[in-house]
Amino acid sequence: MLCRLIAALLFLGSLSTFAVAQTQPELSIPLGARWTMPLEQAQKLPGLDRTAKGALKVSYTIRSNSQVELVTSWQGRLVSLLFAQGFGLYAIAVEMTPWAIQHLAIATDPEQQDLEQCAPIRLAILRKYGTPQGMVETWDDLKMLPLPADWKSGETLTSDAGAIDWPYGRNWLVWEGDETRLALGETFVWYVSKAGLDYKEKMRQALEKENLAAQAQDRVRLIKRQLQLEHAREDAPSRAQELEALF
Repeated sequence: MLCRLIAALLFLGSLSTFAVAQTQPELSIPLGARWTMPLEQAQKLPGLDRTAKGALKVSYTIRSNSQVELVTSWQGRLVSLLFAQGFGLYAIAVEMTPWAIQHLAIATDPEQQDLEQCAPIRLAILRKYGTPQGMVETWDDLKMLPLPADWKSGETLTSDAGAIDWPYGRNWLVWEGDETRLALGETFVWYVSKAGLDYKEKMRQALEKENLAAQAQDRVRLIKRQLQLEHAREDAPSRAQELEALF
């Protein structure tokens, strides 16, 4: 199963080594998906794990105001497909360790599980795509940080040990093509639409602008109310004098 997933992650190409590869292969989207496709179409992707009757083996959605997340499975591993409102599919996350292995009755040593399940996938990706273009603190971070100089000249990225032992903490190594970003983490692989990231950022900025405008309106209403209360307080004595005859 692990070999099948690695082969799928490498997308029909032969596995290249750092010494042989001269240029980075074009980044592809897994599962046969395409960016911007709607949720209903993504649920029909033939690469997803299905029952004998054709239903998705795992399928549930998590909805928020700005996006929908479809959680299903591929090669026995959980995958998350993110759909932004007004854009469609913009990100796919693949969990490296199969769901069944994570829920074995007898727990596997975490370090051994990482070496058996995650390290081969990290190593395969690093061998195919070569030295990353940079790193990010989160998979969807628009700001790509440069790799430390000693990483480029040292053994961290050019040896198998760097991928197997994962010395990068919580950072994500990044490769980017014309349309797609690949973000490699310790236990997940993210494929992200660059246009989708830009769209999400524009939506975030629009929402922030809308919130600032709403806050400004609230401040104006508060000031207006305070002035009205102050005027009413100042007018109270004269109005009381007018009403003395009635009471």
